[in-house]
Amino acid sequence: MNGEAADQYARGHFRLKELGNSRLYIFKNNPPYIRINLENGYIFYNEKESSKTAQVFEQLQKQVVRK
Repeated sequence: MNGEAADQYARGHFRLKELGNSRLYIFKNNPPYIRINLENGYIFYNEKESSKTAQVFEQLQKQVVRK
């Protein structure tokens, strides 16, 4: 839709076949990925290093638990 996809990453707004409207901020072929469900689509995110992605996920979980 309105995103940039290169060999190593995808950034921006995309329409995924099975999920529909999604925003991708990922390094391709470099799991894990964080998926955030929204009313109007999804956000997928990861860091280049899987350990950093895990840290971000833990921080997000703490924020959700507090609310």
